[in-house]
Amino acid sequence: MTKPWPAVVPTLAVLLTACGAGSRPESGAPSGPQLPLHRLVARDFSFEGPARIDAGLVRLRLVNVGHDVHEAVVVRVVGQGSAARYVDQWNRGVSWPAFGEDVGGVALTSPADSNEAWLRLEPGHYILICTKGDHLNRGMAADLEVISSTAPAAPSPVADLSLELLDFAFRFPARIAAGRHLIHAVNRGSDPHEMDIYRIPPGKSLADFVAWSKGGENGPLPLELAGGGADFFPGHEEWIPITLTPGRYLIICTITKGKLDGAPHHYALGMTSEFVVE
Repeated sequence: MTKPWPAVVPTLAVLLTACGAGSRPESGAPSGPQLPLHRLVARDFSFEGPARIDAGLVRLRLVNVGHDVHEAVVVRVVGQGSAARYVDQWNRGVSWPAFGEDVGGVALTSPADSNEAWLRLEPGHYILICTKGDHLNRGMAADLEVISSTAPAAPSPVADLSLELLDFAFRFPARIAAGRHLIHAVNRGSDPHEMDIYRIPPGKSLADFVAWSKGGENGPLPLELAGGGADFFPGHEEWIPITLTPGRYLIICTITKGKLDGAPHHYALGMTSEFVVE
């Protein structure tokens, strides 16, 4: 746990109006149901976006206009909780506040880039957080209300790739074709898991990532961020649109939680998977 920063929690102001449930998907979106698109803008160190959205299957797009890597983990509040309380708990050393249930979200995203995740959200109170580095200590969290909708429930998207998260491994094809894909990710384990996808530059490997992580993440990241999904609790699912170019890739889970709280990261227990894009 890094040294706490003052908890300054921004209110999630309306930045861009979400598309209607029957609107056309943005150009470049994978084929599938026409879903409402909600843009979340990540700054150093705050979120901007809609203060409330309709329940159901939604598209969340994180646009990073900051100078550091950011993510948008979606946490459903179980009981009483808020962004301010979550930051306070985090700064007190509570990595997993009891009132929060991670349900997925948008993966680590490089500056001047964007990533997307499709989630089915029930009505209730949610919190958006970024746990990269000390960002949550700095107050990078925001409240989000998901309200009941009278629109017909959208069918689940038809994905062309399946990603299963287990304790402690990924089940994913070893070779796939280059191009646009929609990944359906499901946590079938008993611990929370995440799926950060990296492209492996020539001459690099998982060992370089491990050394970089153990060294305090000093210096440039040895792998190239390529998308993926934020962490979610057992039984949850999400859909990840992604475009992959030829090369070697790694999926990594960096979480420690549950019966492994304080133990090695999940990737140290074998939760990595390499695949080739042809």
